Amino acid sequence: MRLGARILRSLVLVPMLSFATETPEAAGKMDYTSGIDFGCAEEVSLPDSVHVFLEDRIQKEGRLGVANWLDRAARSDLNGDGAGEYLIPYDCGGTGFCIWALFDGATLQHLGNLEAAVIYLTPPRKKQWPPVETFFRNGDTEAWVATYQSRGSRYTRGSWSRLFDPTGTGAIRRYLSSRPAVDCPSPPGASTP
Repeated sequence: MRLGARILRSLVLVPMLSFATETPEAAGKMDYTSGIDFGCAEEVSLPDSVHVFLEDRIQKEGRLGVANWLDRAARSDLNGDGAGEYLIPYDCGGTGFCIWALFDGATLQHLGNLEAAVIYLTPPRKKQWPPVETFFRNGDTEAWVATYQSRGSRYTRGSWSRLFDPTGTGAIRRYLSSRPAVDCPSPPGASTP
């Protein structure tokens, strides 16, 4: 019985240790161009195939947040092909946290879902999908950060990194000061003043 308790303890501790190994500081070496949040998602008429895909997803999985938004998207050309990808905050809670569906702007292929209040974008990469980083707060003293990498034609999330900041002057503040302010990118093809 004692051996069973040791095995159980190691099964609990090993995932916890691996959960904490990826730090935002390591991801901080990336060049972030902009941050987007729900306020960047403008009202748009989504392509029919994207709208149907998301309606089906919500029907199968249920609603996780308090509202579904199938009438808005932020657009940004992630892979440098000239077609802005759709970042759609389709299932959102009351605090700004959303599940964002990511669709290829040229093929309308679903590239994956991002869990975030803020998404930090990196420069476009020709014919490649660049990493993106996500951030959300859990109250005033805790936040979570994850990096999503493209594996083939699908974005997958790495482990979450916890930022704990009981004073408001520590880890969360340093993290946010190292990232660009939320500045909604202009949709591809939009004229700039």
